Amino acid sequence: MTARVASSPYMGAPPGKRSLRRDIVCSTSDGTAYCVMLGVGETYLPAFVLALGLGQVFSGLIATLPMLAGALLQLVTPLGVRAMRSYRSWIVLCATLQSLTFLALAAAAVLDAAPPWAIFVAATMYWATGLACGPAWSTWISLMIPPRIRAKYFAQRTRYLQVGVLVGILLAGWVLSSFAGSDYSSKLEPGRLNSSSIGEIGGLRQTMLRGFGVIFALAGIARGVCTVLLACQSEPRPLPHEHAAVSTQELFGRVRRRADGKLLAYAAAMAVATQIAQPFFNPYMRTHLELGEDRCAILLAASFLGRIIALPWLGRVAHRSGGLRVLMLGGLTLVPAAGLWAISGNFWFLIVTQLIVGAAWAAHELGVFLLFLETMPERERTSVLTKYNVLNSFCIATGSVLGGWLIEANGRTAGAYIVLFVVSSAARALALVLISRIRDPVPHPPDLVLEPLSVRPDAGSVDQPILASFKHSDDSAGDPPNR
Repeated sequence: MTARVASSPYMGAPPGKRSLRRDIVCSTSDGTAYCVMLGVGETYLPAFVLALGLGQVFSGLIATLPMLAGALLQLVTPLGVRAMRSYRSWIVLCATLQSLTFLALAAAAVLDAAPPWAIFVAATMYWATGLACGPAWSTWISLMIPPRIRAKYFAQRTRYLQVGVLVGILLAGWVLSSFAGSDYSSKLEPGRLNSSSIGEIGGLRQTMLRGFGVIFALAGIARGVCTVLLACQSEPRPLPHEHAAVSTQELFGRVRRRADGKLLAYAAAMAVATQIAQPFFNPYMRTHLELGEDRCAILLAASFLGRIIALPWLGRVAHRSGGLRVLMLGGLTLVPAAGLWAISGNFWFLIVTQLIVGAAWAAHELGVFLLFLETMPERERTSVLTKYNVLNSFCIATGSVLGGWLIEANGRTAGAYIVLFVVSSAARALALVLISRIRDPVPHPPDLVLEPLSVRPDAGSVDQPILASFKHSDDSAGDPPNR
């Protein structure tokens, strides 16, 4: 049973042409600056942990456990917006705090004085403030951009965002490579590039940490620019407050009887299976494949490029055959994806692997979001997607803890990572069984625009849907039929 929150209709007048033009330019620019921050900052946090000498397992977990803690903290977003009586003010506050987390990390890198708990707190605050912006921004942007231009505008905006991520990844790789030197790998004996050896080689370690200080400062500045641009955008008033709250108990009760619940079960199982391996690609590339920062950046960019190339084609597949077909393509390709890393460490083979993996993740996430939005009533979307963020973060953390345990149990050797990749592929195959329970309610879904939320080594990026771009038929008649 859903509880309807008291509402007041939106009566704010749409912005004038000059104001709308300014809002469009500022929104596109702030999104691009945000994506530069993702590429130049968040992507390299696990590598920073490794350079600090905090261990391969901690390097993997720093990308997942803080995300869970941040997802729990972002549940205060409705209270924050209500207290400040403004979406814009809440978002600007969160964006400002997020930029400060990178400046704190930059200081820690330069001073080389960061205990593990401090890095964990900074990463948690980064995720909490970032995720807290999402639900409020989705509502705010839907008020700001008129329906008649949303589809075209968001499609164009996404292109700039994708360029921003690529620029950030390659810029950070270039900076780190410049600080470490072009002969980065040759400065170390074969097999010695690990967390303990980096700590022993004082001069190189200090140089590397100064490089991390530079890229984190750049990330903080990029988010600061984004914050200023957010503050320049208009906010219609009064604000809408109508939505339906779905309890956690009801959401889990749908797993057996509702289409959105069955999809939730599959997405959760696949998240656990993929995250057994995903967080540990960074330490594997640096510790056992001995790849320099320039090559790591190229591999990161390749997975993101695979996503960019695949998304237009996947959109056409969704229009012809439905979101379920796209989801199945993604799931089938993700099953062997981790195992490909166990076949060969050849750099060119890894580039091809990354292109395939990026396309697979694009299909998986597009299929999940299309089916979620088609199987849940519009009034429930904000509530359900907020809780989905928490569940997804919990599954990511669970998978990463299992992966960390496997690495420790097998001695943190190269063979331990091979075991990890094989186990992850097997778990993905088991999760794929759940896809048979899902039925596609709409054979030709409308366009859905995604924007980057996070960037990861084997995923290119993790995207979130822009709900304002999603045109849906009137679903006020009630819940979708049980399937």
